[in-house]
Amino acid sequence: MNVSKFTVRTTVLKLLAARSTGATVCPSEVARACILTLEEGEAAAGEWRGAMPAVHATIDELLAEGVVQLSWKGKPLAIRVGPYRISRRPLMLNEAGSFELMIKLDWMRTAERVVHSFGASTRGAPRATHSVYVVLLHDGARGGRSGLYVGQTSRDPDWRFDQHKSGYKASSVVRKYGISLLPNLYEHLNPMLGWESLELEAGLAEGFQKAGIPWVEGGH
Repeated sequence: MNVSKFTVRTTVLKLLAARSTGATVCPSEVARACILTLEEGEAAAGEWRGAMPAVHATIDELLAEGVVQLSWKGKPLAIRVGPYRISRRPLMLNEAGSFELMIKLDWMRTAERVVHSFGASTRGAPRATHSVYVVLLHDGARGGRSGLYVGQTSRDPDWRFDQHKSGYKASSVVRKYGISLLPNLYEHLNPMLGWESLELEAGLAEGFQKAGIPWVEGGH
């Protein structure tokens, strides 16, 4: 059964969010949860092996992004090889379901003020099918720097984020460093007409930069 990387990513984050710090998750558990999510039935869980290639590929990406860490029998693994268990890093979701990283970012409230200074004049208009979206970035290899990516799309932002992470028409920055969408920074603007989504994409990125957000990508 085909399972998207977005489904796997979301499932991994939810499973780890429900565990205490230091607890691990088996990749087969992730696969079973993905199948149940898609099929909404216990009988579908028997098809979990078909989801394992997508699980392994997504775990490789999450590991490269510094979102998760792997181990086997208590020993850390630098790369995925052989059997492994998945655990969260400090930047993962906490038990309340919020990104611990977001709580620590002193500029997040600034970003919220920036986006709420914008409005979309064509929001909800006939044929308004475009959206802007904002992605949280984190580069664990460079001192843990974090930032924002601004984009626009004629698709659902969740679908577009999945495309980025799977490598289809992707921003290399989002594919490598994208952690999650930040709906609180754009949902009040969508949907809108295409021309306005292009203007707001550029405007939001410029607004973030002028407000002092340390790392801003996209906006073009």
